[in-house]
Amino acid sequence: MTIRTPNAADSQIAFDVCAIGGPRRNTVLGAEWVSSSRWVGTELLIESEVSHAGRQMHFCDYWSISDDGRRLTMEHREDDLHGQITVFDRIDGQ
Repeated sequence: MTIRTPNAADSQIAFDVCAIGGPRRNTVLGAEWVSSSRWVGTELLIESEVSHAGRQMHFCDYWSISDDGRRLTMEHREDDLHGQITVFDRIDGQ
């Protein structure tokens, strides 16, 4: 994933998770993530324990895709970022 902000250089993030199987370790922007996942109906739930700057955080990310396959949505539920929703729209040709 490439993150673009108006006032900074692009940042690229790679995140490894397996839809079935044990926990995976990732480093994202200097923070250690230990994540596991499972299917909850049609949503992929990725649960992560994150250690960053002396803080421990817990995330429950529910991922879903629209029926037409053009929108990917990630919603935080019952975690440290509860209520935050991120939407990725497919841009043709990119």
